[in-house]
Amino acid sequence: MVHGGIHIMKRRLSAVLMLGVAALLAACTGGGGDTTPSADATGAQDVPQIEQAIPEKYRGTATAFAAFRAIDACGMHDVEAAKQVTGDKGDKILPDQDGLHLCTLEMHKSELESTWTFDLEVGALFESAARSEAAPETVGGMQVFTRETDRGCSLSKPLDDTHAVELRTSTFTGATKKPCDVVREYAAKLAPIWNDPPKRGSGVTSPTLDLASMDPCTAAAAVLETAGPGSELRPSGVFGCSVTPAVDPNAPPQKTRTDTSVEFVMDEDPASLVKAGIQTAREIMIDRFRGVVNERSTGCITYVVWDPDTAVAVDQQSEDAFPALQLIRVEAPDCDRAQAAARKVMAKVGSR
Repeated sequence: MVHGGIHIMKRRLSAVLMLGVAALLAACTGGGGDTTPSADATGAQDVPQIEQAIPEKYRGTATAFAAFRAIDACGMHDVEAAKQVTGDKGDKILPDQDGLHLCTLEMHKSELESTWTFDLEVGALFESAARSEAAPETVGGMQVFTRETDRGCSLSKPLDDTHAVELRTSTFTGATKKPCDVVREYAAKLAPIWNDPPKRGSGVTSPTLDLASMDPCTAAAAVLETAGPGSELRPSGVFGCSVTPAVDPNAPPQKTRTDTSVEFVMDEDPASLVKAGIQTAREIMIDRFRGVVNERSTGCITYVVWDPDTAVAVDQQSEDAFPALQLIRVEAPDCDRAQAAARKVMAKVGSR
């Protein structure tokens, strides 16, 4: 079953294939403490496989993240339900530049008048302190927590003791409904989906994002091999993993980052950084994969384009639309290490 007609726009070379995209909807299919996932987190009892190099103290968190990766974040939305709640039209739906476990649905009244934006995150950190500050209630038969903020509202449905499915929205000029009322109404309609989360590759969204089936810690483990004695592999997010070097207790505190992180995201082609004239960005090739090295004040990022042939059209109506691609983002203290780490990562996972 397809919830609200959620599909990706797929591009093969110069051809464009639209797979049932609604008229104005450019659509896709986008660590905390040690925890273990509940059976409800994935709708299955099977314990996910995780990278063996992860230390025991992080293995519970890694198992939880693996369960969350199996959930299709964009499939947790329902475009038709959002239309009914807001009275507006679907604009676009897309995995997020901060990880494939996030998916944003945007609504609008017209091409130039955007309205509600719904950000959904599978595996959002939601610990006891946050729960104590939120208001528990029942929405659509689900036990949830809502929090009103200066900018909007969030609603969280726990997946385990420290993580939740979280739905967020923010107000906008001219809004006639309160954000929390809109979130509650939308979440109530999403209850059947949230109570039986769609799995990636199940056909709820299409096509499958291949990168989402991989463990970022398996990719980061390639960096661990040469990171030095005492270095640790730590799951830093649902689609993120870090390699942290051993800390010398006698050394002065570091003022800059020392770790190397690997994240799976969806974002604009990184080549745009070079075309925009940024002097610190340059294009590279890692085997058959295109990439960009981008130096920043806080370190350096190497972006690698995982699949150049499958893209999401961010806005079908705009002449300035750019496609979003599956990217592996490797960040390190400097560009030599960021590029070297990216090469190690792609040597390990690029042949899959």
